[in-house]
Amino acid sequence: MKLIYSLILGLFTLSCMSSEIVSCEPKQLYKGDKFTISLEVPHGADFLISGGKGLNYEVCFWYPKGNTGNLKTLYEYQECETIETVELIAGVTKIRYIDRSVSKNGVYVPQYGPVFRDIGEYEVIVSPNIETEDALISQCKVKYLGEKP
Repeated sequence: MKLIYSLILGLFTLSCMSSEIVSCEPKQLYKGDKFTISLEVPHGADFLISGGKGLNYEVCFWYPKGNTGNLKTLYEYQECETIETVELIAGVTKIRYIDRSVSKNGVYVPQYGPVFRDIGEYEVIVSPNIETEDALISQCKVKYLGEKP
């Protein structure tokens, strides 16, 4: 019985994890390319694009757009759950990000700059609450190749 319960719970978790992001296209980007993320509505309001070098670009996070104490995220946290499509221009669209290699007195310093700054693989992550251990997460991956050859 315990095994059956674990299997059912695992299937439920997998379906929740994969249901929020419908698509992210294209899977490979050059600077200046349009990157489109399509989402089911409603979806989680924690919405990041995470790079392999410790960069977390905050499409939506707990900092509201109008909060004067923080740099702006792309959308207000309260409106994020109803966003159906996000379009970004790789290496051009600027949003708030955290670079885990930059801290002041042990606290990460928020910055503002172009998404897909460094060549490499990135993950698009959407979750109702990404900071909990058991957060349900929907994700897709994209590879940023930098300048066009």
